[in-house]
Amino acid sequence: MYSRINDIKYHYLVLMFVCAITFFANLSVDEPNIMESRNFITAREMLSNGNWLIPTMNGELRFEKPPLPTWLTAASAVAFKKNSNLFILRMPAAFISTLMIAFFYGLVLFTSRDTILAFISSIVLSTTFMVVKVGTTNSWDIYPYVFMLGAIYTMLVGIEKKRRSYFLLCGVFLAASFLSKGPVAFYGMLLPFLFSYILVFKRELILRNKLNLLIALATAAMLSLLWPLLVYLKSPEVFMAVMKKEVSTWGNKHVQPFWFYINVFGYTGGWITFSTAALFKPFMEKRVKNKKLYYFSYIWFLTTFIMLSAIPMKKERYGLPMYIPMAVMISQLLYFFIRNPKNYAHIKRENMILKIHLILMSILAFSVPVLFYINGFLKGTVPLLKFIFIFTLFTLLGGMFAAFIRKKADFKIVLLLTVAFILSLQLFAYSFFEINMRGKTTAPALTLAEVQKSKLFSEYDFYTTSEIPDIMNVWRVGKTIKPLRKLDLSSLNSPIVLIGEHADKFLESFPKNFKILKKLEFYESRKGKKKIELLLIEKI
Repeated sequence: MYSRINDIKYHYLVLMFVCAITFFANLSVDEPNIMESRNFITAREMLSNGNWLIPTMNGELRFEKPPLPTWLTAASAVAFKKNSNLFILRMPAAFISTLMIAFFYGLVLFTSRDTILAFISSIVLSTTFMVVKVGTTNSWDIYPYVFMLGAIYTMLVGIEKKRRSYFLLCGVFLAASFLSKGPVAFYGMLLPFLFSYILVFKRELILRNKLNLLIALATAAMLSLLWPLLVYLKSPEVFMAVMKKEVSTWGNKHVQPFWFYINVFGYTGGWITFSTAALFKPFMEKRVKNKKLYYFSYIWFLTTFIMLSAIPMKKERYGLPMYIPMAVMISQLLYFFIRNPKNYAHIKRENMILKIHLILMSILAFSVPVLFYINGFLKGTVPLLKFIFIFTLFTLLGGMFAAFIRKKADFKIVLLLTVAFILSLQLFAYSFFEINMRGKTTAPALTLAEVQKSKLFSEYDFYTTSEIPDIMNVWRVGKTIKPLRKLDLSSLNSPIVLIGEHADKFLESFPKNFKILKKLEFYESRKGKKKIELLLIEKI
């Protein structure tokens, strides 16, 4: 491996292998969350209605989010002729995440002129916990930042090569970012990047290309405004009401304190020790090879942190753009250890960082077979041969981490072990933790997703006893669910399906001339014990 460490083609081959594991291996494992459900429902209705320009969700106009991620999701469903398969529906997010790693490699290579550093940075980013989590969830979060990263990279290449075609491509990526989640990535990535780049590198490079940058912005504006203009002309009142609601949401929904994103280091996963150490500027600036690059990534990270923290509305996944400059900071510390194999073991601070990492990794590795034994093997959900394999693999990894705590190790081996451990978790343990340790019910009843899978009651209209339909249940049953209050019972002339927690009790308030033809009971999802009833009823 190390004889080809400067081979860019080899780097991309290895990175694609890593991405295949981190972004594709578990696409079918997690149940869709509410954001994914909204995306999948909208894509499903695009296909059923044949209208890709005016999106709907559960039969209602859906202008809250731009349509590009939903278009890509619907295209994937069309290409593979499956609109309910989670692997197929999540493939666009996984491919986009892989594209992010390719852009990131190019960006680091451009700013550092160091292929090894670009390679290490990309390995770190592609195995960072939060990046993997967001990158395998097909909502709207990953798309704007990937396209913005592409816009930044093509802009820098255009500046260097002095070719206008790159600026036009930059404009296309900017538009794609806007059509993915509005101006989110312009604020969360582009502005912090430009501030850091101009501050550390030559701002004359930007100023000399004002015309080309204006062309990129004009291209972006022209393409970005096509869809909003279309839907405004179609339904101006609905569009403006949605825009007002979305603007107010950022200030009064999911409000968190300024320091909410301080846990960003924990979400780096296996790189938590190095990410924490990389933030200490006095320590790092004496050890990094490329000080300018470190200052750039350091300022980029801090600027992003401050700007995201200034927004009242916060969620862990909204911190995604911080992990991009952080990966550069982490990789520079890792690169220091690689370049100084004989010195760091005798230096107190460096040795402490390495030992903390090794102790943490060994504890995590040894804990995996213990958890498999308690929550899987003893309960009969993990067969003996699989448990033996898991025990052997993770005990071996843990033993090697532990051995290097007391014995001087080549850091290249430590780095390879860390990556191998993270990939092994993704390949062999992630699905176990998700299914067996996050509240999966052991009851024999089926989950509500079986309704869509088996096309139960597919010929009937669904109505809910709730005032507002549960969007996640709309996805699970595979059909539009309407509020019962919108139904005129006196004019009903065909059977309907009533869905709700206590649908049979609700039916008691119906006129006496209604009867139950069939009753089914499901668990809402595999993670909870909430039961949902489906009643097929008709008017006598």
